[in-house]
Amino acid sequence: KQYLKENNVDLQLNSKVEELEFIDSSLVNVKKGNGEVLPANHVYSSIPSHALAKLVSKQHPELSKLLSDIPFVTVGIVNLYFSTQKPLITPAFGFLVPPIENS
Repeated sequence: KQYLKENNVDLQLNSKVEELEFIDSSLVNVKKGNGEVLPANHVYSSIPSHALAKLVSKQHPELSKLLSDIPFVTVGIVNLYFSTQKPLITPAFGFLVPPIENS
């Protein structure tokens, strides 16, 4: 947490988001359920695509439709990259196959 704080990263946990409004290629307004609007340079989504579709539907209805059409599976992976001199964890590799693949 200290590393994030020192690098001006504001990690919002357990916060309901109502809408994502893209201002330009480097700014997104994140409209929270409590009415607060957070300007952000980067937004990383780990929610299912059908849920993300609802957040962009006002401004980008075509994108919303495409996101809604993505099949949903119970396995999801989020990869984050941090530019740092010291590794955050030891190198590892994993292999996940969703049940739909029958393997």
